[in-house]
Amino acid sequence: MARATLKQGLRCQKKDYDTKLNHTVFDVGDIVLRVRNAVEIGISKKLQAPWQGPYVVTEVLSPVLFRLSDRKRSLVIHHDKLKLCSDRSFPSWLLRLRQEVMETEAGESLLPQESSTHDLRDDLGLEMLFGSNMDDQDAEGTESSDVEDQVPEVLTNRGRAVRKPARFLDFDMN
Repeated sequence: MARATLKQGLRCQKKDYDTKLNHTVFDVGDIVLRVRNAVEIGISKKLQAPWQGPYVVTEVLSPVLFRLSDRKRSLVIHHDKLKLCSDRSFPSWLLRLRQEVMETEAGESLLPQESSTHDLRDDLGLEMLFGSNMDDQDAEGTESSDVEDQVPEVLTNRGRAVRKPARFLDFDMN
């Protein structure tokens, strides 16, 4: 009689669980948020944001486990702790990471293929630095060192040249 009662309770609990189950399927490249379930000491849980992120899904390990990446680290999370991010705008580092993940998933090379100097300039965003007349100067036969001299140099208070960080060379910041 006890076994029959336990089986009946098990069936009821399974039925309730299955009806409330919300299984969301995420694909590689999706931007998601994860639930914040750890409480920081000294800060009220009510004042903390309930979601952390955004993260990019970099790998689907199983139907319920996903590998997520952000700027610094990668972690494996169950689908119950995730939700799709519905923000209208994303930080540029997240869009770059998503693009890299999507390209590696498609099997494409991350490096530019053999292309002309003009194409490489467009990829590196150098036309923005040198101006649109750079093609005319290259056609006339000027060397790249002459072109570098034409760039107006901005100096700091200590006299050092201000340069665009290398990680931003291939993205247009405007």
